[in-house]
Amino acid sequence: MKSFILLLAAAFVWSCSNANLFSSNDDEKLERTPDGPSGQTIIEMQISGGIAGVNQQLLIDANRYVQFIDQRGQAGQIETVLPADELNRLIKLFVEKDFLHMQPQYLDGRVADAFNYRVIYRYSGANKQVETDYFGAPAELRSIVDNLLNLTKPLNGLALEFKTSAVQLRHGEKLTLTLTVTNRNTAPLTLTYSSGQKFDFFATAAPAATSRVPAQAFLWNWAYDKAFIAIVIEETLQPGESRTYSAEWDGRSNKGDLLEGEFWLGSRLVGQPGGYTALRRVVITK
Repeated sequence: MKSFILLLAAAFVWSCSNANLFSSNDDEKLERTPDGPSGQTIIEMQISGGIAGVNQQLLIDANRYVQFIDQRGQAGQIETVLPADELNRLIKLFVEKDFLHMQPQYLDGRVADAFNYRVIYRYSGANKQVETDYFGAPAELRSIVDNLLNLTKPLNGLALEFKTSAVQLRHGEKLTLTLTVTNRNTAPLTLTYSSGQKFDFFATAAPAATSRVPAQAFLWNWAYDKAFIAIVIEETLQPGESRTYSAEWDGRSNKGDLLEGEFWLGSRLVGQPGGYTALRRVVITK
């Protein structure tokens, strides 16, 4: 049985002054939140380097959608939506710290194997990029980097593990698909769902550039013919606690046709935070 684990772990463990960064009040929960990236990326931080060779990316778009992507190995991503006041606070932070007038680079050549942070700010006509190893950064830039790293804290300990019972499927057989969700943070993690759906499995004909596959590219997905109650559900995972979801697939498309050839399977946690696991190649034969 093949196993692919997505553990988006930042290199440093930073203390977070706002433990409920992604929480919202009851009125906000009733509003429709974006189901995916739907606006221009206004804040971005790329994290690279270090002894282990970190390669991560934090993206925040104008509609408050957050993506945290780990580019190493079997890439996957964790996603959530920021409360409006939190996005406004971040924008205000860039203004107060005078980010637009900072130098392009702040690097300390005396430090070996340091992490590199490339911070990009695109808002209200501005487009500014600053690179730092943190050690060479002024206090104002360190504050921005710290805040963005704190933003990843509720995300980087959410582990999504996708398993398939086989890598080949013959017509008439079935695959068992399993998604295991684990809180590897040291604090409880609350997952919020906007309906009764908590997960999905899907198949696509070609590998995508990222693990986020648009719904129109699905040849099959588990939730296709299912109806879910419209209700806000909160589920808290204690440190080290897991939830496992599973389903079977018989190699048929959403239209009922038996598929044949090479396909890519994936899974999604449909929550906030939530995300996509790496895609898994499966071959279907007669």
